[in-house]
Amino acid sequence: MFPELVSMKIWRRRVFDVIDRHWGYAYEPNSKVRQRNFDLAAETARVSDKVVCVSEGLVTELSGNVAPQLLPNAIDLERVKRSAVNGPGVRSNTAVYAGGWNERLDHELLAELVRRNPEWQFAFVGADPDERFSHFSNVKFFGDVPYDTVLRELSQARIGLIPFVSNSFTESSNFLKILDYLASGVTIGATDLASLREWNERYPDTFKILENLEEWDELFSCAGDADLRTSDLLEGGDMIRYGTMTRALSLVSTA
Repeated sequence: MFPELVSMKIWRRRVFDVIDRHWGYAYEPNSKVRQRNFDLAAETARVSDKVVCVSEGLVTELSGNVAPQLLPNAIDLERVKRSAVNGPGVRSNTAVYAGGWNERLDHELLAELVRRNPEWQFAFVGADPDERFSHFSNVKFFGDVPYDTVLRELSQARIGLIPFVSNSFTESSNFLKILDYLASGVTIGATDLASLREWNERYPDTFKILENLEEWDELFSCAGDADLRTSDLLEGGDMIRYGTMTRALSLVSTA
């Protein structure tokens, strides 16, 4: 985000593609730094010819001289299917959380779910070992792994976890993991965030909004009986495949 560079006359097109709310992370302790980062983003949007955001929350925040356009994340469905290692319905009682391990997570909720469900394995993909979970024998931390490894783990699991706290970052994000979870066919359990309710409305049988521990427990009770397979839920519609170049061409074609 360099508004002074973006505003230079040498540029034929100025396209600002906002893929995350990195100026408002819950774990950024310095409020002045958060505000400065947001101001830079807002100024960059102001001097751009086109602003594209991945979530409605970002569109609202960056609205100014140029009305931002919504271009949601998308997924390569064929890659998901190629990464599946088991046949239809062959799953273990495993719950996967894929993604960054930081303060957007409700760690207390996650630890309670692990404690309450010792018969389930919990795979934290993308996270390094956390001492808060060191005494649980049913937890495995994978660390940073290739994307295909994430998809392979999901293809063997039954539940995809989104145990987030509610803050400005989580409410303004469009989480790529949702598409990975849906395409992999897992049952999804998520805490109640306004940014996630649309997914629950679109896929009520697959995407579960859970408001308390009792509802989380029910999810684990029911998911073990489901006959899951790699999902075709995302075929068609607006979940088209965007490779890096395809997305870039989409951004500049109408600038």
